[in-house]
Amino acid sequence: MDFIVRPLEERDLPACLQLLRGHLAYPASVLPELPRVWRKLLREDAAVTAVAEGGSLDSKPGSILAFGMVVFVTDAWMAASHTGQEPYLSVRTIRQELAGPSPILRPEAIRHENAGSGLNALHLHYVAAPVAEEFRPALDYRMRLAFVEDMRGYRIKAALIELWDEVPPHAINGGPYPVVTDYADFFQRRGETPPLPGKRPFLLGVTRQEVLADFGRAVAPAFVETEPRLGFTRAEQLLLRQAILGYTDVELARRLQLALPTVKNRWRALYDRLGRIAPELVVESDASSNPAVRGQEKRRRLVDYVRRHPEELRPGLWRTRADRKGRASRFEATRTKSGRP
Repeated sequence: MDFIVRPLEERDLPACLQLLRGHLAYPASVLPELPRVWRKLLREDAAVTAVAEGGSLDSKPGSILAFGMVVFVTDAWMAASHTGQEPYLSVRTIRQELAGPSPILRPEAIRHENAGSGLNALHLHYVAAPVAEEFRPALDYRMRLAFVEDMRGYRIKAALIELWDEVPPHAINGGPYPVVTDYADFFQRRGETPPLPGKRPFLLGVTRQEVLADFGRAVAPAFVETEPRLGFTRAEQLLLRQAILGYTDVELARRLQLALPTVKNRWRALYDRLGRIAPELVVESDASSNPAVRGQEKRRRLVDYVRRHPEELRPGLWRTRADRKGRASRFEATRTKSGRP
């Protein structure tokens, strides 16, 4: 099966909503609200996302085979959720986002908590389309790998995901985290018989301390902090997140809804700033006298770097105010106050 894994885009929302229809965790009453919430989180850089898209990479959306979204939530919401007192975690989080105050952190809070004790990662959504059994392991592996890579740059201190036993049993018992609860106490307190197989929720979770004590878990690398070095602006991140997928400037302009000269100007400004803080990435090593060839070499070197260092492109961790060296002075000041190097 041919597919790519990339960040979620607004054009994908109808297909992702369709994947969730009929799943136990998402009652029909909440489904119409989801695109509005997703759009808001995407536009505010408040979610880390991945989709597996089948077919070739082009300007039209292909078949969405899997969809995942992680948000960072407040300590209070994480602590209450981890007790397992009430199931339906994703729906409760969505409804609280709509009603307010939202438990989902926005970029300023993400930067502050990331510079302090760390972040609570909540898997708000994960769903995969039915595929042939021989392709399922590859799809699950690629999406799990995407999560691990997407957490680079963040200091994760705890993570939660709620699964239902409508998924294969190994996805729960051998899932990304240990089972915290099957919510049996919740149903007993209500005087109800726990749901039958196929309709029962399970809460899985792990803390940073537990991972460090047992580093053999598949998702353990997600808890290894890898700090961004270059401090890209949000506009630079948006450009580079698309560029690593191989798009040309013309395609970048269309996808980012920018004029082509604006895209070229952003590249030039980016190269100028990196020339001051990371000259090894943009030095013109190509001996060609053709400026276009030299420009392609600079882009290749920079794009290769951010592919190897995805922590540089993390939503919410973009540079907010540049100092004379082009670094994120306010972010650096926050990190200094936190006492971390």
